[in-house]
Amino acid sequence: MNTSESIVQLSQEIEHTQAYLELQKRRFGDKLAYEISMAPDTAALAVPRMVLQPLVENVFKHAFDPVGGQIRVWISTFRQGRHAAIQVEDDGPGIPEAKLQELRTLLDEIENRKSKVCRPAAKTDISACTMSCPG
Repeated sequence: MNTSESIVQLSQEIEHTQAYLELQKRRFGDKLAYEISMAPDTAALAVPRMVLQPLVENVFKHAFDPVGGQIRVWISTFRQGRHAAIQVEDDGPGIPEAKLQELRTLLDEIENRKSKVCRPAAKTDISACTMSCPG
């Protein structure tokens, strides 16, 4: 990826993230499985460079225990009405309920201040973050 560009096509961001996942796959072998599904009508969407990889990196920081077993990661892009969505999910342990409630309260406070945020659709059994942007 050309690092001088601040905005790239989503297809480039997906390719870059796939390369990152392949490196992690070499590192962790069969303990990592991933699937990427990009809707064709989202490929040319303009997104900030490096918007996706940090979300995937969080899987390895917060949801994956290489000693304890396997993790699966799903990345998908799709249309939601007039917006395009990028979703990252994993089957890690999720966020503990108390911490999840704390985060929801904080996000509600931010939302009440009319700030624009990416609000995670987190569950106790699977973690997900969906970003939605005009497209």
